[in-house]
Amino acid sequence: MTDDRLLVWLEIDPDSMFWETTVTGVRFGESNFRDAYKIEEVRAVFDSATAYIALPASLYDKLIDKLFFDNGILIEPDKNGNLKVDCSDSNYKNFYLFIQGHWVQVRPQDYLLKSVDTSQHQVCYLAFYKNLDEYFILGDPVYKGYYMIHEVEKNELGIVPYSTSYKKYLVADT
Repeated sequence: MTDDRLLVWLEIDPDSMFWETTVTGVRFGESNFRDAYKIEEVRAVFDSATAYIALPASLYDKLIDKLFFDNGILIEPDKNGNLKVDCSDSNYKNFYLFIQGHWVQVRPQDYLLKSVDTSQHQVCYLAFYKNLDEYFILGDPVYKGYYMIHEVEKNELGIVPYSTSYKKYLVADT
């Protein structure tokens, strides 16, 4: 962990069976919060065993359009519904989730999954999928670069970038 004074504690719903909180905004890129959007309070489950970020059904198309299509990134769904993209595209932006007054960063390096196709060519897939329900599942792309402390007794989740992480500290905002 870097500096424990920069550790942010998120309250977790004590009545949930999961590490659940709420997301109240999303942001794309770094441009002075110009691309920040307030959303209705949407449940979000932190899940370190999930390799993707599941987006709520009602927000999925809008968020994928804003993050990728609006930046000229072409997406090619494969036969399994995975979102295939160009690995070399430089238009990918950071994606942020607003949780309890703090922006949690998800970098392109976190949400791009690199693989090799049958011809041994590198291919990339987006680590996003459409949840059939109305909540986020915050999987591995959210965890990458953060040191997370699960405090069961206190119903809290602590988040801070680890010492060699390129992730930003959680930025407080209103």
